[in-house]
Formats: sequence, C-alpha cells, structure tokens
Amino acid sequence: MEIYTHALDRDTLLIKKGKLKRVDLQLLAMISQAKKELANHSVEIKDKVILTGFSASGSLANRFSMLHPDSLQLIVAGGLNGILMLPVDKVGTEKLDYPLGVNDFQKVTGKVFDKSKWAAIPQFLFMGKNDTNDAVKYDDAYSDVERKTIYSALGQNMQPERWAKCQSIYKENNVNAVFHTYEDMGHGTNLKIHNDILNFIKANI
Repeated sequence: MEIYTHALDRDTLLIKKGKLKRVDLQLLAMISQAKKELANHSVEIKDKVILTGFSASGSLANRFSMLHPDSLQLIVAGGLNGILMLPVDKVGTEKLDYPLGVNDFQKVTGKVFDKSKWAAIPQFLFMGKNDTNDAVKYDDAYSDVERKTIYSALGQNMQPERWAKCQSIYKENNVNAVFHTYEDMGHGTNLKIHNDILNFIKANI
C-alpha cells in the first residue's frame, strides 16, 4: 500500500480506521467548522466553496469534485500529469476503477456518482506544454494495475496523447470545463496563469 493522502488516491480512500479514515469527509467537516467560526464573527459566507490545487493537490481537487459535487462552487486544478478522473465506467474494454473512473464508485464511496451535478460545476483545468512531471510512472501515485490500465486506455505519453484523450472524454460527457495548455510552461505557474484563474473565478461566482 502506497498512501498518497494529498492526491486522494485509492489507498487513501480505502483506509477503514484511524486518523486517516476518509480524509475527504474530514475536509468537509473542516469546511463546516470554518463556516461556523466565520459566521460567529459576522463574516458573510457562501454555502459552496472554491477548491483549487496544483500537481498532487490538483488531482485531489479533481477527484474531490466527483466525490462531493454538492459542496463546490467551482474548481481550479493544474499540473495534472496529463490525467483526470473520468466520468465513465470504462474506455474501450478497460474498466476504470477509482481514481481512474467511476466503475466501482459506489462500492468505494458508499454512494452513487451524481454525474449531472458534477458535470455542471465550472472547472478550470490546466497544464504547461513543457511539463514532464508524469506521476503515473511512480508507485506512490499509482499501482501497477492502475498504470497498465492508464497506458492501455489513455496512452503512455503524458502529452499530448493522454492529456488530449482526457479532454475529449470530458467534452463528450458535456462537462463544464475549460482546458488550457500553456506554451513555454513546465510544472509550474506564472502571472498569466494566475490572472487567467482569477478571471475564471470572477466570471463564475
């Protein structure tokens, strides 16, 4: 087992006891407590939150949005290793279990995937064109079984093959997502990206 909590990987979500049990639900509880504290100080708050992340935490934002779409106003996720959690059971003959897809979503989470609510969330998803940080290659992020499935279903090359395939699947499923691939950018961000994100948030709140 390779637990990668800040990416909300499969091993993390399957923890059954202890302090790391269902960290996604712990995050929801933290948000709820923060809302109460802010309300006690007369701070105006919204029911839903904005979730952002980059690299591993970008994967967390992407996966968390599928687990808890009711809690989110919008998401921003970047440095995504050319891969997204997909709103489908399979690609071709390859079944996509969590966190690759929703084949065993109910078994893992205890609830049915609400595709319509999730697909309606505004999403800003981005990568740098020169990003070579491919988490799929590493055991702390993906198992051998997941890696083989990814290569078979989505392609071995992170860019442009796998990234383009994920985008096409999102578009085929009418996901409310904006995709950006930034020229001359690696595994990082810059002022242009920050401004694009800010403009996206302003347009969607």
